[in-house]
Amino acid sequence: MFGEVLYLLRHGVPWEVVRGWSRVRRMAACVAIAEQLGAVFDWEAMRYRDG
Repeated sequence: MFGEVLYLLRHGVPWEVVRGWSRVRRMAACVAIAEQLGAVFDWEAMRYRDG
């Protein structure tokens, strides 16, 4: 839980916003940020793809 919160804070999401989000929304936001940085998330496997 705290890892995703710290990830979002490090990427500029304000604490007041993060605090109001559900865990599902926080995870989706983390995936969206990571994908903007080039990661590929496999929603069926619920993990990032290698490579």
